[in-house]
Amino acid sequence: MAKENDPLEPGMGHGDPAQRHNLADGTTQPIPSDAPAPAAAPALSPPDGEPYRLGSVIGEGGMAVVYEAHDPALDRSVAVKVLKPELARDAELRARFLYEAKILGQMDHPGVVPVFTAGSLAGQGTYYAMKRVRGRTLRDILKGMRHSDFDDRGRTAPLIEIFEKVCQTVAYAHSLGILHRDLKPENIMVDEFGVVLVLDWGLSKKISAREEEQGILATEAGVVKGTPAYMSPEQARGSATEIDFRTDVFSLGIVLYELLTGSLPFLGQSRTQVMQEILGRDPSHPRSLNRRVSRPLAAICMKALSKDPGERYPSAAELAEDIRLYRDRLPISAYRPGALERLGNWVARHTAAAAAIGTALLLLLAFGGLLWHGHEAERIRKAEQADRDRLVAELDERRDREKLQKSMLDIRAAHDVLRGFDEGITELEQKKQETAPADAARLRELQHEIEQLETARYMLSSIARSRAVSVITEFLTKRGLDFRQMDPEIVTFFRELLLQAIKAHVKRREYYKAHYYLWDLLRPDRETPVQWTDAQLRELSELKGQVEEKLRKALGPDIPLPDWKRFSDKMPKRKRE
Repeated sequence: MAKENDPLEPGMGHGDPAQRHNLADGTTQPIPSDAPAPAAAPALSPPDGEPYRLGSVIGEGGMAVVYEAHDPALDRSVAVKVLKPELARDAELRARFLYEAKILGQMDHPGVVPVFTAGSLAGQGTYYAMKRVRGRTLRDILKGMRHSDFDDRGRTAPLIEIFEKVCQTVAYAHSLGILHRDLKPENIMVDEFGVVLVLDWGLSKKISAREEEQGILATEAGVVKGTPAYMSPEQARGSATEIDFRTDVFSLGIVLYELLTGSLPFLGQSRTQVMQEILGRDPSHPRSLNRRVSRPLAAICMKALSKDPGERYPSAAELAEDIRLYRDRLPISAYRPGALERLGNWVARHTAAAAAIGTALLLLLAFGGLLWHGHEAERIRKAEQADRDRLVAELDERRDREKLQKSMLDIRAAHDVLRGFDEGITELEQKKQETAPADAARLRELQHEIEQLETARYMLSSIARSRAVSVITEFLTKRGLDFRQMDPEIVTFFRELLLQAIKAHVKRREYYKAHYYLWDLLRPDRETPVQWTDAQLRELSELKGQVEEKLRKALGPDIPLPDWKRFSDKMPKRKRE
C-alpha cells in the first residue's frame, strides 16, 4: 500500500510541517491549527500477563497510534505502537506492521530505536513496544534556520555531521540486507543527548528474504511506496526489480541537497508533478543555489542524485566514507580537487608544518625559488596519497578485527549451546540409570533422546571448530602473520576451543580421535607449538591418561597403542594451526 501521510514539499497544500506530531518511530500526523490537542487515553491497568500500562497518546499515523506507556516490570517509560483496530482485520497491513517490528528487532545499532517486545494487548490488539525517545527531528532543526544560515559553513557543519551519522546507520541496515525506502528529515531525530536516530522503518524491505518469508507483498510491481519528494526514480516508476541499496542512496542525496541549499531538488504542486520532476529533470547544481557550498560536498550530493543507479554510490557505506573523508579534508571518490585546493586541505590538516613551509616559501620566492614550489606540491600530493592509503589500511584492519571478534562471539555462543546439550545428555543418562530394567519402552525412549542430542551436539561441534579454523586462518593470511604473532586473547580463545574439542571426543567415547589430538598437540616437534598454561597441561595429561587407559582396556595387553607418527610422516607437510 502507498504511504500518503507526508508533505511533498513546502507550499503543496498538505499543511505546515510544523503542525505535526513526531512519534517515537518517526510516524507523523498532520494537526489542523484549530484542532484540540490529542486526547489522553484512559490509563489502563494491565490485566494479569499484560506487560504495559498505556497512558496518553503521543502521536498517531495512518496505521497506528503511539502511546506513552509504563513498563511495571522494569519501572520505566516506553512507547507502545498499536495497530488501529479497524486495520487489524487486514492481514497484509497486520503483517506489514509486525514486519516493521521484526526489522527493528533485528537491528542492534545506536542509530536505531530498540524494540523490546511485540504481540497482542488485551483490548488494544496488535502492538510492539520500543524505547521512548525525546528530541528534535531534522525537519524541526531545519525549520529553525533562516535562509541566510545555509550560507554559513559554521551553521551547516553540524548538519553534515548529523548526515554522516545517518549514512552510517543506513549503512549498517544495508549490511543486513535491509532497505529503509522512506528516508527524509521527518524520519531523522537528534535526541536530547545528541544521538542521531533513523526512524520509521514501516516501508523497509529485506532484499535478502523471499516475499513469502516476509509475510507481505513487500514491493509489488507498479506500486509506488515512499514520500514523493524524497523518492528515487525507480521508486517513482514503481519498479520492484530496480530497487536496491542505491534507492536509499538517492533519498540520502535529496536530504543532503536540502541541508546544503535549504531547498528540495524536485518541486511540484502535486504528488504526480513531483514524481514527473524526479523522472524527467536533473536537479540544479547545489552551488547554483548557494555559492558557499563546497565543491566536494556538491559533488558527493550530485553523485548520490544520479538518475542512473549505476553512477550512484553502491550503498550508504561508500557515501558515509566520502563524507568522512571530506570532513577530514582528504580526497574523496566523487571529486578531484585542483592543486591549490589540495594544498589548502593539507595546510588545514598540518597547521604547524604549513606555517614553517609558508615562511620558507616566502624566502625562496624572494631568491627566485619558484622551482621548489613545484617539488613541494608534488611532495604534498604524495603525502596526501600516503595519508589516504594509511587510513584505508587502518580501516581494513579494523573491519577484519571486528569480523574476527564477531566470529569469536558466535563460536562462543555455539559452545554455550554445546554445554546445554551436555547437561541435557547427563540428565537423560541419570534418568536412564534410575529407570527400572523392566521398563523397556521407557529405556528405549530415553536412549532415543540421548542419541538425538549426541548427534546434534556432534554436528554443531564440528561446525564450530571448522568455523574457528577458517576465520582465524583467513585473518592470519590477510595480516601475513603466523599463530604465535596473534593477539594473546585470540591465542587463548583458540587453546580453549581445542581443549573443548578433545573433551567432546572423550565424552562421546571417540578415544582414537581424542588420542590423536592429544598426541598432535603435545608432540615436541610440532611446527606451530600451542603454548598451554600449566593448568591446561595438567588437564591434558589427565585426559591422555584416561584415554590411554580406555584404549588399553579395549585393545588388550597384546596390542600396542596407536603410533600416529608413522602415519603423520606419510602426510603432506603443512603448517598446523
